Amino acid sequence: MRADQASVLLELTPMQLDQLDTVMRIERAAYPISWSRKVLEDCVASTNDCWVLRYDRQIVGHSILSNVLDETHLLNLCVEPSLSRNGFGRWMLRALIQKAMTRHSTIFFLEVRESNHRAIALYHSEGFNESGMRKNYYPAENGREHAILMSLDLSFDVYT
Repeated sequence: MRADQASVLLELTPMQLDQLDTVMRIERAAYPISWSRKVLEDCVASTNDCWVLRYDRQIVGHSILSNVLDETHLLNLCVEPSLSRNGFGRWMLRALIQKAMTRHSTIFFLEVRESNHRAIALYHSEGFNESGMRKNYYPAENGREHAILMSLDLSFDVYT
């Protein structure tokens, strides 16, 4: 089932430490170089907004936001790879943008691997613009990879 057909079954809930086994399984399945459990534990324990995406009560994705003043920084957005291309990432991104707007953020930004063409296309389709590059930002199997910095201006109430 696609996310746009199942919105009644989808919910974004705060991430709990006892959910990290599932979150780590998804993280490792989705990324060749994933976040560590320790980093995720630290995020949950910090002031970051950590979320799990539930589909029919099962965790199928997660995300982490950092909020500073009127800025929201998307640190991680991950969906179970077997559900890829079904709209779950888009649904979660839109929900996160709404959360940022609720807290009166004026800018929503993120970094994305320059090789992650599907994610870049998603962000462009949701109104994000490329605003810079962070050279050698991500660890990669053969060294380092550049990150594209993307941002969405929330000061125009685009999503209200």
